[in-house]
Amino acid sequence: KKEKAKKIRDGYKKRWNDVRDEWFSRSLTSYLKDMQDLHPVMEQLAAIVKDFKERYEQLKKEKAIVDFSDLEHYCLQILLDEDSTPDQPLPSKVAEGFHKQFSEVLIDEYQDTNLVQETLLRLLTDGQEAGHLFMVGDVKQSIYRFRHAEPSLFLNKYKAYGIQDQPGERIDLARNFRSRKQVLDATNYIFRQVLDEEVGEMEYEKEAELIYSNKIYDEL
Repeated sequence: KKEKAKKIRDGYKKRWNDVRDEWFSRSLTSYLKDMQDLHPVMEQLAAIVKDFKERYEQLKKEKAIVDFSDLEHYCLQILLDEDSTPDQPLPSKVAEGFHKQFSEVLIDEYQDTNLVQETLLRLLTDGQEAGHLFMVGDVKQSIYRFRHAEPSLFLNKYKAYGIQDQPGERIDLARNFRSRKQVLDATNYIFRQVLDEEVGEMEYEKEAELIYSNKIYDEL
């Protein structure tokens, strides 16, 4: 049995060493060769993508239609002043008109906001978030990375609003009336193990845990 166990161990050790040497101990020369081999393929892929974009834009013009990304960027063109820079977006006259029209701006699912949408919000609120901008969200539910959602926008505000004497107020809606205690206990247990700054961009701290609150379930 001892020899059999050693043979199995040695086999797996060799396989691991082979994987390590092939994928994690390669020379710079081998990486450079891969890049050179892939260059014509990537060049052709880039040309295909560029051609697709040009045809797609032409087709939209012919049919007089826009997609969601177009809507965002057309709004950006309208609300941005021509003197704006990437680091300092300035509101246009149109945006300033909305400042007077809107007393409050309410956003749901804020964890799925992308950088374009965040810029639109800043232009519409004149940067006056405290007392003017109301955001609801849960970063654990962010599922729109493919649409360029940037959960760090939510996390930055979540952390900043929790600091005393900082503008803006954070309200944690942790009390759960929907689920049974067993479900919430299991959910909290799993997320405490797997969610941290490195994996999920946030710690599953006490403030983030779901609190069982529907005592009616206890009577069923």
